[in-house]
Amino acid sequence: MKKKILPSYANTKTTKKKITKTKKKFVNVRNNEPRKIPSTGKFSSLKILLKKGSILFLGICSIFFLVFILTKAYHGITNISFFALNNVHITGNTRLANTDILKYGNINLGQNTLSIPIAKTQQKLLDAPWIENVSITRKLPNELFIDITERKAYFWVQQDKKIYYADRKGEIIAALSPEKATFHPLLEIDSTNPKYIILLEEFLQYMESSYTPIQIADATWIKITPSGRLEIFYENTNKHISLSLLEWKKHIQNIINAWLDLVRYNELEEILTIRAINNRVWVEKKD
Repeated sequence: MKKKILPSYANTKTTKKKITKTKKKFVNVRNNEPRKIPSTGKFSSLKILLKKGSILFLGICSIFFLVFILTKAYHGITNISFFALNNVHITGNTRLANTDILKYGNINLGQNTLSIPIAKTQQKLLDAPWIENVSITRKLPNELFIDITERKAYFWVQQDKKIYYADRKGEIIAALSPEKATFHPLLEIDSTNPKYIILLEEFLQYMESSYTPIQIADATWIKITPSGRLEIFYENTNKHISLSLLEWKKHIQNIINAWLDLVRYNELEEILTIRAINNRVWVEKKD
């Protein structure tokens, strides 16, 4: 009886082909090594760059297109007669005429209200010599409100044989014009000490805000000496007042008291000079 020999799978050598797949990796079935695939890195980078460049180009084109549309819209709006400037309301000006302010600001009736550059117009007005502060408000469709604060002249000053208006610090405002001339005391400063200018300003503020029988605006000339004395002369009454700026608070009060006493005794008309020195007041009478 023949024995039936069954095949032994354990001893049989068979080669099984195994293929392992990954998303981006292929394995050789014979030696189990990764299969080499041609590199595409350079092409991928180029593709990304082209894509980004296209997006950037489209973005730039969109911006230019939007600017073009907005510019066209702006020019269209500013050319509509509905926004033509019809009314300009100006307040706060006493010396300057309305026509002067419009000229300084380059503002013209009939121009488009929206085309007026508020900030630049305010700066143009501030560059004018008599304007200290300005506020401009635009009210659509056709109105403009301008509020002016003018510089105030306290003195005349002479420079290079010309007369100028000056503020209470002695700083020049503008040249004296015959057609709009207003009288002010002629200021002469013989001292270079800046402290005297500060004291003069304080003195003028006090005299302006307080009731006193002495009116600085009526003086013919005012002089600051090198020693810091303030000399005030009134040509219409031929009176001369002298005090020290370093002690002006005490001196002006003593002078006012002496002035009131002279009025009470009907002697003021006979006085030529009232001079404050230390704590005393000296007067000089007519001969």
